[in-house]
Parts: sequence; C-alpha cells; structure tokens
Amino acid sequence: MPLPSLPSAARAKVLRWSVVAAVPLASCLSFSVQPLAGTLLLPVQGGAAPTWLGTMLFFQSALLLGYGWAAWLLRRPVLTQVLSTGVLGLLALACSRLSAVAHSHWTGLGGVILSLSLGILPAMVLLFSVGPLMHGWLRRRGQAVPYFLYAWSNAGGLAAVLLYPFAIERWVGLSNQMLVWYGLLCVLAILVASAGLCLIRAD
Repeated sequence: MPLPSLPSAARAKVLRWSVVAAVPLASCLSFSVQPLAGTLLLPVQGGAAPTWLGTMLFFQSALLLGYGWAAWLLRRPVLTQVLSTGVLGLLALACSRLSAVAHSHWTGLGGVILSLSLGILPAMVLLFSVGPLMHGWLRRRGQAVPYFLYAWSNAGGLAAVLLYPFAIERWVGLSNQMLVWYGLLCVLAILVASAGLCLIRAD
C-alpha cells in the first residue's frame, strides 16, 4: 500500500519506528567513521600532531554544524524541514567519498580538514543532525519523545567504539569498511525520507 494512503495511526507508527531505527544508526555511523577516517589518513599524513588535531577539529566542527542545522531547521515550516533534509541526504550520498580521503595530497592541519571536508562533510552534518531533528519531528506530531532513544543513541555510538578496534579493524578490509559504511548511510537516508514523508502527510 503506498504511503500516502496509510491511515493516520499507521503513519504515526511508521514515523515513530523510522525515528527509533534512524537515531542509533546515525550515532553508530558517526562514531565508526571517525576511526575509519583516521586509518585512511595515516598513510598520507602520518601520526604527527597536525593529523590528530585536524581530525578532532573537523569532527567537532561537523558536530556543531549538525546541531546548529537541526536547531535552525526545526524553526522552519515542516515542508522546508523535510525538503532541506532530503537535499542534505542526497548531497551526503552523492559527495561521500572516503576513498578520496585516503588518496588526498594535501598535508598539514589545513590539508587534513580540507580532505575530510571534501570527503564526508555533508554526511557528517546529516548524521549529527538526525538525533535532534527526529526528536523534533516526533514532538511536532504530538508524540511523546521516547527518552530511551537517548540511551539507544548512546548504545549505537558505544557499539561502534567497541566494535571498531576489536572486530571491524581486525577482520574487515578498508575497502569493505567503506562499502558497508556507505551502504548503511543509504539505509539511514531511506529511514529519514520515510519519516519525512509521514510528517508531510500528517501535517
């Protein structure tokens, strides 16, 4: 049955469960890509201080941009929220090129930040904005925000932090890591689009 013909109660459930799935997935992806990006940078940049400082500055700046984007967007009309998030999702899918990070020729602090920005900045803004944006969408529909989502989000991040050094890095090659990460990013984009469609139809 096409989504627009779903009854109101069904749309509310699709919205809620899309959020429940998207929030921890976004957290897991955002935490897993950080050590992956660091691993890709090391052969080119080495382990000097500018590499680690540039990586930290990039991800902290992306976090600030993601939260700021979500805070600004939630003050806009619902159609603007959904369309803007859709455009950001398309940019994230079109512009995410982790392989470019591995083959970057820019060095130093600025080179690290530039390489990461060209490779994954739209994706990181999307990932960091999903949590606050999804909570805002639930509140807009009058649904109580499930506070277990905060713990669920933390669990997604913790899973990435623990799995990467002890399992993923040991048993999965870099090319497969990049492929899986991008595939899960596509899944996240579908979940966010599903939630956005439900929000528009219910508004």
